[in-house]
Amino acid sequence: MATNGYFQNGYGAKTKALGGAGVAAGQDALTLALNPAGLIKLDNGLDLGFSMFSPQRAVTASGGGDFGFPPDGRVESGNELFVIPHFGVSYRLDDKNSVGFAIYGNGGMNTEFPAFDRQCPDPASGAVGPGSGLFCAGAAGVDLIQLFFAPGYAHQVTDRISIGISPIFSVQRFEAEGIGSFAALSSAPDRLSNQSADYAFGAGFRLGAQMALTDRLEFGISYVSRIYMDKFEKFSGLFADQGGFDIPPALTAGLAFKASDHLMLYGDYQRIWYSNIRSIGNPFASTQPLGAQDGPGFGWRDVDVARFGAEWAINDQWALRAGYAYNDQPVQPSEVLFNILAPGVVRHHITAGLSRTLFGSVTGHLGGMYAPESSVSGANPLNPAQQIRLEMHQFELTAGITIGF
Repeated sequence: MATNGYFQNGYGAKTKALGGAGVAAGQDALTLALNPAGLIKLDNGLDLGFSMFSPQRAVTASGGGDFGFPPDGRVESGNELFVIPHFGVSYRLDDKNSVGFAIYGNGGMNTEFPAFDRQCPDPASGAVGPGSGLFCAGAAGVDLIQLFFAPGYAHQVTDRISIGISPIFSVQRFEAEGIGSFAALSSAPDRLSNQSADYAFGAGFRLGAQMALTDRLEFGISYVSRIYMDKFEKFSGLFADQGGFDIPPALTAGLAFKASDHLMLYGDYQRIWYSNIRSIGNPFASTQPLGAQDGPGFGWRDVDVARFGAEWAINDQWALRAGYAYNDQPVQPSEVLFNILAPGVVRHHITAGLSRTLFGSVTGHLGGMYAPESSVSGANPLNPAQQIRLEMHQFELTAGITIGF
């Protein structure tokens, strides 16, 4: 998924095509992933679709020699295509009350670097011999999947104000391989790498409101709480707080402006508090070992996101959309080593899409995204003479369908 750190840059084909903007609108039932108050704007309907997401990731190291972690040279990550489904349904109880349900996900925290042949130092003797992979432990990478189940309710308080609430139930799946060479830095080296996949479950909530400021201008705001998750016990020697990996809170606010009978303009601002989660926000440099209470993390900073979108309704059958989103860089130069595993460094997202009524109450949607290459360079904390450069660019195509009932 197009990512701001590892949060999606929009949910559903229509919002994705608008650069992720729309907290003041209600495009479809996936509004539950942005602002549940938007349910009140929707007719009864079913929304479903999928995204084909392709992140292109690479790491380049120089100045550290052939025996380092990582060795000098450029290595590209495999596993470059992901299919991510989404689903939502909305239902009006009466003129002032609506309910809905959505399933959606987050992603982007995935790498798969190959087990290429190389020379590796023995940790005990220092002797050099044959080995493989970035960290001399074979193929290296991580895989994080987050899935959210969100029922929701919206109420029209006055003619101009609506509010909404959505409890969130989440499941995470995580796996890591090829990082066993860091066992000496771990509080639980047998729970660091090459375990089978682990699962964690948790819950949180999202609150939202929308207000018509004038007949043409609407304001929206939403807040998603920290989602408290079970710990990844199989990886309690990797993540801070013995495997803790809660999902950070975020606040979004924005405007929707009806410029004409055919043109809508959208603008959103979002703040994601990655630093609230120790396993994400703590710096790698720490007096504590990996997995310890308040131990090392990925060193991600909080992220500010700006999103802009435009929607042109050509006629009753066709609509065109375009958008752009920009986010701060979550990865600091001092944190490049650990973030080889999760190089969420993209900053710009360029989007476009369209909708067409297919027949009756059935409408099809397409959304495309390109995130041009962004990079972060910094010194390897284990070998300051070595420079590490993380690179990523992304492509995404989303298709969806709305079925009214």
